[in-house]
Amino acid sequence: MKKILCLMLCAVMLLSLGACGEDDPVEITFDADLTLDVLETLLLEKGDALLATDIPENYTYVFQNVGVVPQIIYPIDDTMSFTILPITDGKNMLVLSVKTGETTTLDYVGVKDILEFIDSQKNS
Repeated sequence: MKKILCLMLCAVMLLSLGACGEDDPVEITFDADLTLDVLETLLLEKGDALLATDIPENYTYVFQNVGVVPQIIYPIDDTMSFTILPITDGKNMLVLSVKTGETTTLDYVGVKDILEFIDSQKNS
């Protein structure tokens, strides 16, 4: 009797394993690069508490590791990108990098500096 119960248990386990199929992969489609207008709106709304999850998924992003710390880079155009770099629990460093030459880049760090740069671009 014990053998029959054991065989039935094994059969049930095997049947349940067959029911565990792979989930359909989640497909994320990028249809635009992040724009300065969208970035400005997000920074005005969230400030220094901006998280990558606050940025809509349709904007192109790239994961890149700096050592063991993953950073998320959002391209804006050929000369600019916005980076979110985790620094401590729940806090991020926000950086807008602007290419100024062949090998030189200016980095605007923090909401205040980034918003000032965006404002200067609107006025020029």
